Amino acid sequence: MLFLLISCLLPLICTSLKVESIANGTLGTYEKELEMEGFRYWKNSRNETAHATLEFIVDELISADMVKWTLNGQSLVPGDREDSVYMELHNAGYEVSLAGKTRIDLYLKNKGVVPGEYNATVTSSESSEAIGVVMSAPILPEFSKIKRVLEKDSVTLSCEYTGYPEPTEVSWKFVAISKDNTNGNLESTPSAPRVSPKSVKTVNDTLKFEQVQMADNGLYICETKNAIGNDTTVIFVNVKGQWDALWPFIGIVIEVAVLVTAILLYERHQMRSKPAKPETIENSLGQTKSQQQQQQNNLVTQVNAADGNIAADTATNNTVDRDTKANADEVRARMTTKC
Repeated sequence: MLFLLISCLLPLICTSLKVESIANGTLGTYEKELEMEGFRYWKNSRNETAHATLEFIVDELISADMVKWTLNGQSLVPGDREDSVYMELHNAGYEVSLAGKTRIDLYLKNKGVVPGEYNATVTSSESSEAIGVVMSAPILPEFSKIKRVLEKDSVTLSCEYTGYPEPTEVSWKFVAISKDNTNGNLESTPSAPRVSPKSVKTVNDTLKFEQVQMADNGLYICETKNAIGNDTTVIFVNVKGQWDALWPFIGIVIEVAVLVTAILLYERHQMRSKPAKPETIENSLGQTKSQQQQQQNNLVTQVNAADGNIAADTATNNTVDRDTKANADEVRARMTTKC
């Protein structure tokens, strides 16, 4: 009898908080055709305007501050409706079926849609958690720029993906490129034995060249797939000789040397033709000084002549005055005699 009583009361006593994921999301992707050195391939790209919603059910009424989120193990803080990630809670006020329960909707939009695991942890008197996921086909990076390296350099090629679930393996293919092999009819071959595959995030997702050779010049094709789809990307490795990088520098040095030589020859020519010019300048200066001296002499002569004329005029005037005075005296004397 006691056992039956305990059995009836135990479900009521042991009732605990429960969180359950009821809807997952999917990141939308589309394919586009690309070309690299005559090699055509299709590649996945993410839809930047995609939206996704994750739904969870909690078996009791809760508030927003009771919910904590992580994305792929990293803390995630939802924002407002204007943000790319935000959360809403719904209860019986929205749907009758939610009586005594709470539905949690996590809205993801635009760049906020990230493939992976979203962990919702609800804490009230107890704590419970559930995991929702955003599924996506693998998306590999697009290498639009040529990777230029020098012979015997160490080179690492990485093929990191975005997607969920994770791909089980990454495969590589090699397409040799030479000056006369760019007609677009290229065939892939296994990568060279001296390449060391590395596993950073997924098996064989990285290639390591200890010393790259001229024969390694070409396209490296990375392929991966998961349960949702597959993707391909291409890396063009352009290997140049060790001395190739010096040729532009040598060309610049030669140009500078030629320019400096030309300037020196010109200056030397100018130096040889300059001695005749100072004599001309001195002669001109001598002539100018002679002219100035002659002008001064003429001026002195003119001044002296003027002074002589003035003196002569003065003497003449004095003679006239004496004659006039003598005549006057003679006239007075005659008048006195007559009287």
